[in-house]
Amino acid sequence: MSVQYNLGKVSQHCSDCGRKFQDKEEVFSSIVESETQLERRDFCSHCWQKRSKDGDCVFWSRKFDRKKKTPVFSKSAAFELFQRLAEGDTAQSQDFCYVLALLLMRKKVLHLESAEVKGADRFLILRSSGAEKTYQVLEPVLSEDRLQYINQNLSEVFETVV
Repeated sequence: MSVQYNLGKVSQHCSDCGRKFQDKEEVFSSIVESETQLERRDFCSHCWQKRSKDGDCVFWSRKFDRKKKTPVFSKSAAFELFQRLAEGDTAQSQDFCYVLALLLMRKKVLHLESAEVKGADRFLILRSSGAEKTYQVLEPVLSEDRLQYINQNLSEVFETVV
């Protein structure tokens, strides 16, 4: 069974109650992983307070701005998502984890310690800034189409070009 990642664009409405967000309103965003999907959901503060956060991979809040042109990339949210995906064992989560790891290395959140070869597989050994924990990330063989698909989904999740 193939896992699909349909992260979608930032919503203009609350995922629970459907109310349209007002300018400067605090909005809570969450990435939820189910058996078949990884998707973004946006909530008003009322719905956020009453819902269970158990299925959330990562979440953050921001002020909603209809006129905002320059998106903000959240390094901490990206790193939290990376940590969750690094625990996954599906090919889809490994693909997303690898691309996210490259982005986090570029943003100096992760640092390359070494590279290892185990059989036919290559792995990046990464360390997070200021931490002792290391992460072993499989270096997958990605087609240009697959890489573009992953980049588009991550761009939509983080509201920026990755």
